[in-house]
Amino acid sequence: MIACASASAQSKKVEVDSVQPNIVVILSDDLPWNILGYQGGIVATPNIDSIATNGVHLNQFYVQSVCTPTRSCLMTGRYPFRTGTLERFNDSGGMLADERCMADAMREAGYWTAIVGKWHLGNWEQQYLPRQRGFDHQYGCYSAAADYYTRYRDAKYCGELGKLYDWHRNDEPIQEEGYTTDLIGDEAVRLIKSQSGEKPFFMYVPFTAAHTPLQAPKEVIALYHKKYADTGLSQKVHDKRAAVAAMTHIMDKAIGRILHAIEERGWKENTLVVFFNYNGGSTGGDKEVSLPLKGGKATYWDGGTRVPFAAQWPGKISTKHR
Repeated sequence: MIACASASAQSKKVEVDSVQPNIVVILSDDLPWNILGYQGGIVATPNIDSIATNGVHLNQFYVQSVCTPTRSCLMTGRYPFRTGTLERFNDSGGMLADERCMADAMREAGYWTAIVGKWHLGNWEQQYLPRQRGFDHQYGCYSAAADYYTRYRDAKYCGELGKLYDWHRNDEPIQEEGYTTDLIGDEAVRLIKSQSGEKPFFMYVPFTAAHTPLQAPKEVIALYHKKYADTGLSQKVHDKRAAVAAMTHIMDKAIGRILHAIEERGWKENTLVVFFNYNGGSTGGDKEVSLPLKGGKATYWDGGTRVPFAAQWPGKISTKHR
């Protein structure tokens, strides 16, 4: 929706409207269909739920069945076979360098632009990185599947490049302590607090959760082990669901901090917040990951392509039409 609108604006000179809204686009990765609180799921997600409650949530919102093509559709408003993103980009390469991105359009419209989180549209070559694609600020990982505590990617995902450290701010590697999801939330909050308010901002916040590796603090995983007790699941599926639930729980808390920071600045009424998931839940041996939908990530059944979507913009998006 937003990607199509941004990509369709062809003029290079856009008159800035003084009442332009701030725009925050938040994404999750590999989230199962049936996990969020507002959809009747097992995870307490009051902050994501609040976006749905205060705005609108869509029950038939479709994306690509894996995340990189979905990212390119969002960024360009074009089909992924047009953008060169049917490749996985675990080694090198990236989205075609001549594609005009959403961030390009936003910057031309007078916005300050930032990506906070997972890019995965080009990993290591400068021409494919976010600051070459319209983003004024970059923070997070270029690729996928980095350890949530060390930020190193396993060699099996990096091909000939070997094991790599993947955590950067404005193209420079940075060493930070902490859990990736918390760090993404903290950076987004820091940037919101640092805005002068003289120009609107566009912030793209693609979380890595709940993509592998399935890691979260032990005490949060233990909470969901208890919730999944006596369900008759195999130990493998039980462990996977508890980890994904814990990762989702922590992501919701990070999203809550972002929403609070917006409200604290007095910008809630003038900020469009969008949340959705890149693709269906990863099966990992769990054939029922997306019940009542069939299939999961990398399939073209609803379980792989139909995802949660919610958006709020007080006074602009009516809560009456769902």
